[in-house]
Amino acid sequence: MYVNQERSPIIRIGVSSCLLGNPVGSSGGHKRCPYLTGVLGKYFEWIPICPVVEVGLGTPRDTLRLVEDEKQSGKIRLVLGKSQEDLTSHMVEYARKRVEQIMEFQLHGFILKKDSPLCEMERVKIYNTHGMSERKGYGMFAKELMERVPELPIEEEERLTDPGLRENFIERVFAYYRWKCLIQSNPSKRDLVRFHTQHKMALLSHSRDYYTRLGQWISQIGKVNKDEWMIRYGRLFMEALSFPATRKTHTNVLYHLIGFLKKEMTSLDQEELVQVIEEYRLGLIPLIVPITLLNHHFRHHPSPWVSEQTYLHPNPLELKLRNH
Repeated sequence: MYVNQERSPIIRIGVSSCLLGNPVGSSGGHKRCPYLTGVLGKYFEWIPICPVVEVGLGTPRDTLRLVEDEKQSGKIRLVLGKSQEDLTSHMVEYARKRVEQIMEFQLHGFILKKDSPLCEMERVKIYNTHGMSERKGYGMFAKELMERVPELPIEEEERLTDPGLRENFIERVFAYYRWKCLIQSNPSKRDLVRFHTQHKMALLSHSRDYYTRLGQWISQIGKVNKDEWMIRYGRLFMEALSFPATRKTHTNVLYHLIGFLKKEMTSLDQEELVQVIEEYRLGLIPLIVPITLLNHHFRHHPSPWVSEQTYLHPNPLELKLRNH
C-alpha cells in the first residue's frame, strides 16, 4: 500500500527555498538541509518558495522582524532592518495570493524554515517597541498557509531531526498523497469505504477518538452531498494522523493484529510474538521488530483484510522510519 518509488509518484512538497541550498538568506547565504536534498529528495518533487525574495527584496538585505504595534494592541507589523520600513500590507497580500497558487499546485506537504519571521510555524520572535522579544507568534506566510490549507502536512526542518516527528510528518505526506489520488479519481462509495478500511489500524494508532468519529462519518456516505462528505472526511482523516502515535497506541494496534493470527499460530509462535511486543512496549526494541515479525506470520497465514492495512507498510522501507 505504500507509494513505491518504481511507480514514479509525483509527491509535491513545498519547501523554504534556502533549505535546498539556494542563496536567498539575508546575508546572501543558504541553510541547505542534507536530509531534505539527499534522503527525501529521492521521493519528493520540491517546490521551492521564498516569500522574502518573491516580494522583491534582494540579497544581501537587512533583517526582517515582527514587531508589536504600539498604537494598535495585538497587531503585528513586519518591518525591515534599521529603516523600519513597514512591509506588513505588502506581505499579507503576497501570502494570500501565493497560498492560492500553492493550492493549485496540489502539494502533498510543506517544510518550512525555523526562526524565520515569515515561515516559522509557531513561537516566532515578536519584538516590542523596546527591542525585547518573546517567542509567541506565527510566521506571516506560515500562518496563512496553515489557516487556508489546514489538512496539508506542514513541518519545520529542525523538528524533522526528531525521529517521532519525522515519522509522523512523512506518514502524513504519504497518506495525504493517497487521499488526493483517490478523490481525483471520482471515487465510488465502495472506493471511499475501502480507503477508510485500509487505514483503520493506522488511524487507531494515532487517535481512538478520531478512529471512532471517522467510522461514524463513514456511515453517512450517501446521506449527505458527496463533495461535502469528502471535504469533511479528508480534514478529519488528516487531523487524526496529526496526533503522534505513542508506544501505548502502537502496542494496542499490535495486539489487535495478533487477533487475526490466534487460530493459525502455534502457542510457541504466539508467545514469541507477545514477548516481542512487550519488549517494544517497554522501549527495549524499535517498532520495526514486531511489525516485521507480524508481516512474517501474515505471509504464512494471509488475511485479506490485514494485507491491505497501510499500518504494516506505511512508507518506503528505505526511509527507516520505524527504527526507534
